[in-house]
Amino acid sequence: MKDFSYQLIAKGLDAFLWGGELLGDENLPDEGPAVFISNHLGPLGPIGVISSLPFRLYPWVVGEMMDPVLAPDYIRVDFVELRLKLKSPVSIYFSRALTKLTVPLFKSIQGIPAYLGGHELLYGTLEKSIEFLKEGKCLLVFPEYAILGSDSMKKIYPFQKTVFRLGEMFY
Repeated sequence: MKDFSYQLIAKGLDAFLWGGELLGDENLPDEGPAVFISNHLGPLGPIGVISSLPFRLYPWVVGEMMDPVLAPDYIRVDFVELRLKLKSPVSIYFSRALTKLTVPLFKSIQGIPAYLGGHELLYGTLEKSIEFLKEGKCLLVFPEYAILGSDSMKKIYPFQKTVFRLGEMFY
């Protein structure tokens, strides 16, 4: 996907889904490489970051969401039933249809498949990330580990430690 198309999608997401305000933009780098590390508890987290930052980001995306075979079930459990509250069998059909849009979108924005539990090395997440950084690109990383549960006061998941290997490997 060309940068223009990416920016068009980001502006559309901002206008129709996000509408948030970027604070502290004076602290942003003028260019890459850079790694933006964020933590979120829902689907609007990545949309908010991508919509708010004024340059192209290459996000880590849950690996299952980029696989046309695995994506329908992942999206059904993680989004359609949990957030949209649709029940089976409607949730199954809706997830299959949604996957026909999301998988090509994630691939077109050059999302980097990420996996839980330290499998980033096994499946090439860190290697692809290093490649993008060497090209001067900016990454968006969501390293939270939801299985461990969130902090009840702050609603923040703990980070997977593997993400910090990225800095070590790039250095």
